[in-house]
Amino acid sequence: MVDDFSNALMVDKGDVITLVGAGGKTSILKILASEINKNLIITTTTHIQSLVNIKKNKIINKNYGQIKDNIVKIRRESNDNIFIVTKLVKELENGKNKLKGIKPEWVDRLHSRFPDEIIIVEGDGAAMKSIKAPADYEPVIPKSTNKLITVIGLKDFGKKISKRTCHRISKIKKLTSSSIIDKEMITKIITDKRSYGYYRDKFDEFIVVLNQVSSCGYEIALDIGQELRESGIEKVILADTKKRNPVIKILN
Repeated sequence: MVDDFSNALMVDKGDVITLVGAGGKTSILKILASEINKNLIITTTTHIQSLVNIKKNKIINKNYGQIKDNIVKIRRESNDNIFIVTKLVKELENGKNKLKGIKPEWVDRLHSRFPDEIIIVEGDGAAMKSIKAPADYEPVIPKSTNKLITVIGLKDFGKKISKRTCHRISKIKKLTSSSIIDKEMITKIITDKRSYGYYRDKFDEFIVVLNQVSSCGYEIALDIGQELRESGIEKVILADTKKRNPVIKILN
């Protein structure tokens, strides 16, 4: 069993990893940040909550040139993780802040300027729901991305499709005839070209993470994962980010 997410994703120097979908993107980002302890840049192309475990090297700046210069300065002194956003949007009730990310083309420029850095990007928002289908203008993925990670949470499996469980309901209903969150719905969200399936052949690696496995049951998650593999998805990771060892099984 592979316990580390970085090993499961086979993270390597120079990777640009973009996380999309719902139900665990930020949790996976935090796990990767704890596993990769040097030459890592973390950012978002949408919005993100403040990451309390990255305080030392936080860059908040609206100017690309100044962001680049700050990275150069930090790297003269350490290889510690760097967290980049452009501004504080608002303070949240949980004590954290909502932060606005950077332009996707800035990620591409940073990748070109700092080719040895691993860059992890949160490229999708899900309003804290576990299931999401993207709107036409989503997700926001940098062109330099070589690993696209599509995350789907399974904690509401079997429940009714509603605003309490899903984000972008009108889009979801165009993808499935089901009224509940089931295998058909999840498979459609991931594989349909009107949804995340549009990106399957546009990046070097298209990896699916089925998160919150403990909530729905291993056999259900395994069944969904196997169907995704049969549909042509090269790697599916069954995970539970609340567990000490979050990676449960890799299907490839």
